Amino acid sequence: MRPLHAWKATAWLAWGFSVATISGCALQGGPGDLVGAEELSAQAREQHVIGSYAEAQELYERALSIRQLQLGNDDPLVAASLRALGAVFLSNRDYDEARPLLSDALAIREKVLDPNDPAIAESLGDLANLYSALGQFVRAAPLLERALAIRENALPPNHPKVARSLLELGAAYRAMGDYVRAETLFKQALESMESRYGPDHREVSRALRALGLLYHAWGHYVSAEPLLKRALAIREKVYIVTPQHPDIAESLRDLGMLYYAMGDYPKAEPYLQRALSLREEAFFPSSSQVPSALADLGMLYYKMEDYERAEPLLERALESYDAEPRPNSRAIAKLMSTLGFIFTRVGYEATAQRMLARALQVDPTSPRLYLAQAVEYERLGRREDALESYESALLLDQNQPLVKNNLAWLLAASENPSPEDLDRALELAHDARYTLPNQPNVADTLGWVLLKRGSAREAIPYLQEAIDGQLIGAEARCDARYHLAQAYELSGQSRRAVVELERALDESASFPERGQAQTLLVRLRHSRSRIR
Repeated sequence: MRPLHAWKATAWLAWGFSVATISGCALQGGPGDLVGAEELSAQAREQHVIGSYAEAQELYERALSIRQLQLGNDDPLVAASLRALGAVFLSNRDYDEARPLLSDALAIREKVLDPNDPAIAESLGDLANLYSALGQFVRAAPLLERALAIRENALPPNHPKVARSLLELGAAYRAMGDYVRAETLFKQALESMESRYGPDHREVSRALRALGLLYHAWGHYVSAEPLLKRALAIREKVYIVTPQHPDIAESLRDLGMLYYAMGDYPKAEPYLQRALSLREEAFFPSSSQVPSALADLGMLYYKMEDYERAEPLLERALESYDAEPRPNSRAIAKLMSTLGFIFTRVGYEATAQRMLARALQVDPTSPRLYLAQAVEYERLGRREDALESYESALLLDQNQPLVKNNLAWLLAASENPSPEDLDRALELAHDARYTLPNQPNVADTLGWVLLKRGSAREAIPYLQEAIDGQLIGAEARCDARYHLAQAYELSGQSRRAVVELERALDESASFPERGQAQTLLVRLRHSRSRIR
């Protein structure tokens, strides 16, 4: 185990605490006073809650020094101090400082506590939160699985911490694109919370929100909308005395971003405007809430191609993030990237390239930034730029199944892919499938790559699986039907190909590959009529 910050203990030996009063009793607070350490920790918690991270850090460090001197390095109270100090750094996005503290806290607890002690689950969750904040969900998920197993073993079935573990693990699976497993966990959490609290508790709103956001990410918007509306209604009822509570702004944003994803921009606009207004007047203000709300509304106007309104909002968001005591480099980089694409759209290519370069200078190690840029380049038809961004994301982190899936698709989707590109696409698609075995888009990609390699019969079950499991909307399902029709045609099953094409064309009037599907259907019908 690494040294547990023992160097800090001697630094406080020369420091004297003033007299502390706890529960009406005067206590002499010196470096060896464990009660004084508890009082320092209580003060630190108050500072942490209100966002005074420097003050919280100093108080927690003093409490940690006392406990290390009095108890040694392997005491649960030392672990609690390490955990609390790590949480401050985590809140302040100082991940390099947070990681060793949280790791040490877990190591102590695993050494001195029963393997099924809930405190170990707590520390596992802390490390998982750190990895999630870094976008490393593949590393977070197994930690959350262990935490859930411990809590299910140690606590009653409807205990709030079990439900929260279900939500946290589900969120990790959602981030990795494994929506089937996430859905099961979120539904379990919702059932548990409704059983414990009734239908209108704020904890129930958390589970409703989680499930609604999952269906949003899945593209199952019809299912997402009532869940997110119910979560908002609960929060407006719970916080009727404080209607500017951030939870209400959060739910307004959820609905606004749902309508944004559905392309219903006029419906999204009032929700995002109200979310921004509430965050600017927040009862419990958070340094990141206002710039993120500005960015949401700016992105809406960007999608509406209303660049005149989008640009100043995004610029304000960028300035707000820059003004934070510890700027959120990832949020800043994302805004710079979006502004770069705005300048691309309005014809200022040189300015756009400078902005995109600045984004990567601000956050050069973020796979998610490269992923976002790759997706946007694809949308603009800039295939080579998209390929380069996907490759950069993989160089930074090989455990990126969504990047592998998208890159596999892009490599295979060119008009005449080389055998080397198809070989690499197949390897990437298999890797993505291994990590995300229940994701329909991944099944579709693997089937598509096999089809492009000439393995039509091998592709069919994957493409059928994509259709059967597809809850991401009619457009994606219809694209998968078109791919399946191609596989049927190449395997000599033209009748089945025609059925799939007719279903696709009947189901959606706007799926991306509709034109190609119509052309193939006309050709197949013509061929069949000639045979007759």
